[in-house]
Amino acid sequence: MAPDTKAVSPKPVAPPLPTIDQVPPELAGLKRWVGWNFILNPEGTKWTKRPFCTHTGVAIGANKNWQHKWVDFATARAGAARLQLEGVGFVLGDGFLGVDFDRCRDSTTGAFRAVPKRWIDDCDSYGEVSPSGTGVHLLACGVLPASGHKSPMPDDVFVMCEMYDRDRFFTFTGQRLDNKPLAIRAQQAHVNALHHHVFGKARPAPADDPGVAGVAREFLSDEKIVAKITASKKWAVIFSPDTKAQAFVAEHYQGDDSVADIAFCTLVARYTMSPLQVARLWQRSILWREKSATRADYRQSTIARAIAEASKGRPRLVNTTNVADVSWLWPNRFPRGKLVLIDGDPGQAKSMFSLAVAVAIMTGRPFLDGAKPEATGGVVLLSAEDDLRDTINPRLVAAGAPQGPIPMLHVASTKPDGGQFSLADANDRFELEMMIARVDAKLVIIDPLNAYLGEKVDSHNDQKIRQVLGPLSEIANKSGAVILCLRHLAKSGGPKAIYRGMGSIGYTAAARANFFVAEHPEKQGIFVIAASKFNLGPKPPSLEYRIETVEVQGLARPVPRVAGGAPCDLTANELAAAQNEDAEIGGKLGTAVKFLREILENGPAKASEVERAARREGHSDRTLRRARVELNVVASQRGRSWYWALPEAQGAMFANVEANRAPF
Repeated sequence: MAPDTKAVSPKPVAPPLPTIDQVPPELAGLKRWVGWNFILNPEGTKWTKRPFCTHTGVAIGANKNWQHKWVDFATARAGAARLQLEGVGFVLGDGFLGVDFDRCRDSTTGAFRAVPKRWIDDCDSYGEVSPSGTGVHLLACGVLPASGHKSPMPDDVFVMCEMYDRDRFFTFTGQRLDNKPLAIRAQQAHVNALHHHVFGKARPAPADDPGVAGVAREFLSDEKIVAKITASKKWAVIFSPDTKAQAFVAEHYQGDDSVADIAFCTLVARYTMSPLQVARLWQRSILWREKSATRADYRQSTIARAIAEASKGRPRLVNTTNVADVSWLWPNRFPRGKLVLIDGDPGQAKSMFSLAVAVAIMTGRPFLDGAKPEATGGVVLLSAEDDLRDTINPRLVAAGAPQGPIPMLHVASTKPDGGQFSLADANDRFELEMMIARVDAKLVIIDPLNAYLGEKVDSHNDQKIRQVLGPLSEIANKSGAVILCLRHLAKSGGPKAIYRGMGSIGYTAAARANFFVAEHPEKQGIFVIAASKFNLGPKPPSLEYRIETVEVQGLARPVPRVAGGAPCDLTANELAAAQNEDAEIGGKLGTAVKFLREILENGPAKASEVERAARREGHSDRTLRRARVELNVVASQRGRSWYWALPEAQGAMFANVEANRAPF
């Protein structure tokens, strides 16, 4: 007698190849297209879809190991037609994800099952009918929030839901759904909600109730929760034995007992995170029935879903065992996953300094202070003031970047469509997250920050600034990247460096590290970067740096870069004070300059006597030293004493004395 064999269903019929006008423009030019064919699985029982190279006709994969075989849509379609492949498909990844609802549609009438239809209608991105005619594919920008790729829908187990954001391809039919745009749009919130709905995991069940998930502390008594629930007109009768459950469910939930159960349990879960307490109150209600009492799986899933729904957006209890050390990108200066701010006037080489940091991150070269990056990776550069070709690229090479493609993405302040790239726009922030993921960025530079706030954000409005920088900090935290923001100084500021930046104090409040850059008040051609705020430990030492030029291959003129890195004892507040003195006409510095000029205009004077006179007049030693620099005062030694003189008034007194600079 012949052995039993499983029957093989006939090979499915594929729809016609789509045309270019059926493809979202965002996808057509991307080299993420493949061909596909129906092939039998290894058991010979089921037809599956396998990606094929449209050049050679050989089976390939949908992971990045096969990326060199992927092509744009036009090439893929032409190859599929030439090789008589079944169709073309798009490879997911790099910010593009797909959702597949299988068995959700009647292929004859086009009618949808109710549960998946709600999710399909809520997605504002491209959607089409799958090759079978019974499924729907949605394509959007986003990433999956957690693990979980394939599962029956919890409220309609006939429908299978699959979600992927990498290492998979979706067949493409071009049979677009009537209510869907011919565009790929960011749908992260929708993706998060659907993924949680389908793949949300229940917690382990406690020993005293195998049908209820998890254990949590009960903060309110059952009676207090009952009082809160029954205060509502709708729920006033939910615990009344005189009320018929059937009538209540028919009036409020169209006779659907399961929907009523989840609604009630979600309401209870607003007041308690204890599954046991939810179960007790459910049992007291008129909704408790045979299915609730005998089906532990139903009871568990209903309560778990209710608690998950009720806890959305609610703060969780702090667990002090969840601790971690601060991780650094630039040791003890730039903390990973945080917002870092650099304030300074134009001309202080802030942009050049940030590019030197970027090169260190991309190449592993040491920073200015000799420390090496604790992590290397890509960089995303948002630059609104410098040209990429004649300024940014030459400076990157001068700082040590290799000539050729590097792991850096450049984002101008004006988008290709003429709009402004705005960090106040949720879609633009999502694009930033995708760019960080694309190059595995460890550093994001925003230069200057105000150019990317958007037209409607008032930089002096503390609330508006926090509404932008809060989500930006979340991006840093989720990605682990340092987001380095450059900011110009206000025309006038307070005595402290943290108040000198342009705009609201909300900038400084959001940053975990804030640095101030300025010219060294006593050394020409030297700049100093000093920490004005540092939340994560002691302030790091200030650093001196200078601008030097180097030759770059292919350019006729030398290109500037920052160099140096010697420690400096000046603080950020001292640098700010020095700038304030410079800005004050007749202020402290001006008064000290006038005093010193008057005392030296008749010729050299003994330095010690000048210093004593200056103190009597209220001039600090530091301000007096700066006044000396302003007047180019010369110091020379005669015997055991030092003398000061204006350059034009040294005269014969120093004719026979070697002019040695004093160690000030």
